[in-house]
Amino acid sequence: FLTHLHCDHTVGIPSWVLNPYKYGSKAGKEVYGPRGTSDMMKNIVAAWKLDIEDMWYGPPKSGKEGVTVVAHEVDDDGLVYQDRNVKVFAYRKYHGYLKDNFAYRFECADGRVFAFAGDGFSCPGLIKACKNADVAFVEVFSKETLRFVPWAKGDLDTVEYVTHSYHMWPEELALLQRQSGMKSLVLIHEQNYAPAEKYTRLGLLEECKRAGITEPVFSSVDGDVY
Repeated sequence: FLTHLHCDHTVGIPSWVLNPYKYGSKAGKEVYGPRGTSDMMKNIVAAWKLDIEDMWYGPPKSGKEGVTVVAHEVDDDGLVYQDRNVKVFAYRKYHGYLKDNFAYRFECADGRVFAFAGDGFSCPGLIKACKNADVAFVEVFSKETLRFVPWAKGDLDTVEYVTHSYHMWPEELALLQRQSGMKSLVLIHEQNYAPAEKYTRLGLLEECKRAGITEPVFSSVDGDVY
């Protein structure tokens, strides 16, 4: 389930699509995402054509027909997928000038609810996605370290405008936590621009607590493995 198609959220997809040619899996791929997802999947397969042709020869590889990629494009709020284990709802949300950007809500058959926000600041759709969620995964951008953003060049007003147009500040995330009634929060896609001498692994988590975010809250930096 793709929230949006920016490269930092989709760069790992080629390996996920193409690995069956190496490792023998014949399981198809189902991809849900905003408009443009279908073109992206087709272009991934086309772009790595040489790689596919080189990989599929001989066992234990899956063969030339090794993987089918089916794209489902999300264009509005509502139920986008369901099976006996889960229902998945999409909610449009704001991320700069990007019109096709969604948060997802996963309602499990055992009653648990998980929300995945993707990028962007708070809005009615995101509040709905996170409503009473057992776990909400939401991005956060440090406000205390804005002046250290590499491209700032001393223009703090522009940095504040741009970052708030695209990302979630801690104080806003604290409000979302209260408005949605989420039961626990995992910070994702953290952007902390503290200089090396001041940087700490949990620095943004502590900033979020100072901004009013309450426990339970956990930090998850891009690249972490759980």
